[in-house]
Amino acid sequence: MFYTRRSAALVLAGCTFALTAISSFAVHAQTWPTRPVRLVVPFGAGGTADVVARTIAQKLSDKWGQQVVVDNKPGGDTVIAAGEVQRAQPDGYTLLLGINSTLTLTPHTMKVPYDPFNDFTIIGQTTAVPMLVLVNETVPVKSLNELIVLARTKPGVLNAGGPATVTQLLQEQFAREAKIKFTWVPYKSGADTTKGLLGDEIQVGVDGVMNNLPFVQSGKLKALGVSTQTRLKTLPNVPTLAEQGITDQRITLAHVLMAPRNLPKPLADKLKADLQAVLATQDLQDKLTGVGIQAAWVDGDVLAKSFQTESAVTGALVKDLGLKP
Repeated sequence: MFYTRRSAALVLAGCTFALTAISSFAVHAQTWPTRPVRLVVPFGAGGTADVVARTIAQKLSDKWGQQVVVDNKPGGDTVIAAGEVQRAQPDGYTLLLGINSTLTLTPHTMKVPYDPFNDFTIIGQTTAVPMLVLVNETVPVKSLNELIVLARTKPGVLNAGGPATVTQLLQEQFAREAKIKFTWVPYKSGADTTKGLLGDEIQVGVDGVMNNLPFVQSGKLKALGVSTQTRLKTLPNVPTLAEQGITDQRITLAHVLMAPRNLPKPLADKLKADLQAVLATQDLQDKLTGVGIQAAWVDGDVLAKSFQTESAVTGALVKDLGLKP
């Protein structure tokens, strides 16, 4: 009987502690943040990810009354930034605006210092990033089909490039479906990819819209296709890959807000609610749409499940295509 009463007392004490902790976290979430928040971005200044981060950071700063400081940490195919956030305290003051491939692709191509599915709290998707297939003005084609015909006559002669491994995977998947071959040239950023296209270091590029939009509009670059399901408002004359018969495109690119694991649920819920609110504002949507980026909220709990499936798909593709880190 003594043991039973003691056990009951321990259980009661444990429940009381848990309820107290939950209540404390809830109160903390109501008053958070009380100091600046650091938003780590795994790409350099001036690129698509940087623009997304600074646009969202300004909105959150206004909402919270505390500065959200964007900290660019490029390199290592997003691993450097991800590892730094993974090691931070789960107090909400260090966040990562990564990309989905940080968790679903990079661990298949290199050794990473984190567990992609257990070391982060996924808050939610902020934006979807349409990817363009681009050629420079020296390439005598006007459509994706013409590029395929040209590439078949010159296997491996045309250089293709893009930032991050995910763009290589997109290019390799497209090339495999079209039965063509390019020589891949990796770049550290979208801005470098654009320079490579303009300087004819590469003839074909896979990259986002923002860096390349003014050059497409001026005719210096030609956009032959876009990875989205529907055409972009900013480039209505550019057909989708699916319209041109390239339908086996299972790789997407999105910006995702993450925090270290064990972030208290009340704080995670506050981040979700506040992020969703700022993404719904019309001026933010208009600013992002103007540079070819789509605000697209997806809850972190939904993402966590879908990332498991995405990781299995990308892992199989990496192995099948023989991609090297």
